[in-house]
Amino acid sequence: MCVERKGGLPAGTVLNCLVRSYSPDPSLLIPQARNDLKLSVSHNIQSKAAKFGFTHDRKINGKKTTFKVNYLTKAKAINGEVISQLAPNKKATVMFTDREVTNAKIALTDEQWTYEPSYNFIRKAPSLAISRPMHGGKYKFGWNLKTDDLTLEYTYKALKVCIVGI
Repeated sequence: MCVERKGGLPAGTVLNCLVRSYSPDPSLLIPQARNDLKLSVSHNIQSKAAKFGFTHDRKINGKKTTFKVNYLTKAKAINGEVISQLAPNKKATVMFTDREVTNAKIALTDEQWTYEPSYNFIRKAPSLAISRPMHGGKYKFGWNLKTDDLTLEYTYKALKVCIVGI
């Protein structure tokens, strides 16, 4: 505890105090951080566009569910997705904008392979994708059943290479 003498201290005096006990005012305490809520902000310098995101993880009927919503300043649009873990090997995803539901897919995992049937509601196009981890990365092969377009994608950490229209 620091004690000041009567009459103050001479100019330039530095106090060395050791605080032995501290009890903060309860009204000044910051609430404990929640790990189920995440906020994100990104800015594209070239296009001068910003993206504000909100992610919320919770359980609905005992199933882990994630809500993601983004606001894009350049397009003045909202988009997002809802991802629900239906079972240990099944995950459903629904993507939307502020006007409509755009895509829906289900991911089915079988040991090393993942199968993803999906449907694009805007283009009215079903598609299939099969992926598998290999050589430290992940290979994904996709097929748009309406246009017969094929894609091959390789992802390794932050690197993503995609070949469309094989």
